[in-house]
Amino acid sequence: MAQRGWAGKNQTLDLGTATVMHPRKQPQSGDRLAGVLAATLLAAVVLLAMPVQPVAAQIEMRSFYQGYRPTVSREDADALKETLDLDESQEALMRAIHSGYSQAYNNASDAIRDELRSLQEGMGKSDNPGVKESFYGEYNRVREEWADESRQMELGFFADVKALLSEDQALRWPRFERDRRRRVGLLLAARLMPERVDLVDVLDSLDLPDEAREACEGVVEQYAEEFDRPLALRHALSDQMERLSYSGDGKGGGDDSQMRSLDERLKRLHVELRDVNLRFVEVFVSRLSPEDGGRFVQEFRRRVWPRYFSVNEVAQDAEHVRSIAALAPGQEEALAALLAAHEVRMEPIHRELVQLEMTRELHRLWPTGRPESGQALPGGGGPEAVENQTGRLLETRKAQIRATLADIRALLTSEQLRALSRGANQDEEGQERQ
Repeated sequence: MAQRGWAGKNQTLDLGTATVMHPRKQPQSGDRLAGVLAATLLAAVVLLAMPVQPVAAQIEMRSFYQGYRPTVSREDADALKETLDLDESQEALMRAIHSGYSQAYNNASDAIRDELRSLQEGMGKSDNPGVKESFYGEYNRVREEWADESRQMELGFFADVKALLSEDQALRWPRFERDRRRRVGLLLAARLMPERVDLVDVLDSLDLPDEAREACEGVVEQYAEEFDRPLALRHALSDQMERLSYSGDGKGGGDDSQMRSLDERLKRLHVELRDVNLRFVEVFVSRLSPEDGGRFVQEFRRRVWPRYFSVNEVAQDAEHVRSIAALAPGQEEALAALLAAHEVRMEPIHRELVQLEMTRELHRLWPTGRPESGQALPGGGGPEAVENQTGRLLETRKAQIRATLADIRALLTSEQLRALSRGANQDEEGQERQ
């Protein structure tokens, strides 16, 4: 296959004697713009051959590198700036390198896509089994070569970025790697819903005040380290299974006993990642105020179990009542008490539903139970018992919601109820006009 490379592949930036490019050099305000422009131009054209710094592969899954979009995204570039605290000239260089990488990647992926499409068309047109087999083998070979090339382009990009860093900035590189594995690789080969959520992203979504966020910084670092080890191993084992499944005849003829062993190890990693997240939810909550801790749990649950937590019918109804019915102070107090009591009643229902959801997922991993002795699945019964109990809890949940909605209406005067009715009619008319 013809080489389709980026100028920076297997190369690093030659900084030469251009002091504007030195990571610790701070240009004077009068020369700042000229320095940044010079650095940008230099990054675009001065990619001279030099040995590559060792750079760890970011995502150890071969399928990640077989796509057609650049594996280093703009979000990655933004994370490089923020995590490594790049100065103005460093950022300009990094952006220019990323632009060159992206253009070269897109050109190469277009050529690969055309090549693979041609091979697929050849397979479709041929009636000869031997010819089809030949096309199939060539198709897989081209995809494997593209995975190598795509990965090398990524490594070349990161090597060039690392060449820009000061020693202090280079110490932050492992944090960038960990964060990227969670951001990019969280969903790759995930099988349990709680392992698919980044708790740091949940924390960031709350828009906490600085002092509350700072109180969690130690937990953030600990969580990132503890989550990263099984996540990286999950990527590596998933990739190993994929390679093994296509060994031999290229059609899934790998070693069955080895595949079973790898699959069992992967299942345990899924559970480990789930448990890390569940444990650290409690740790984060312990560092937050009761109000912020409640928001954290609510957002985590919403992302993991949207079936139960994406919509809060009672809270929505209360806001609707407040916006239309013009509550008196005593009514507002009574409504707040109703909402608090409703949450207290709903919490054990939700906890049990969550436990049943996690049991259901374990049944999918181990349909006949875990192979280890003494490791029976929780929940007291098989999938049918889980479904029956879930159905009963959902009916209880609906009844509780209906009762609370009725209690809210009981707080209102006749005039307030009429205002709600008029508001509902106006909403319906507006929807009909649309």
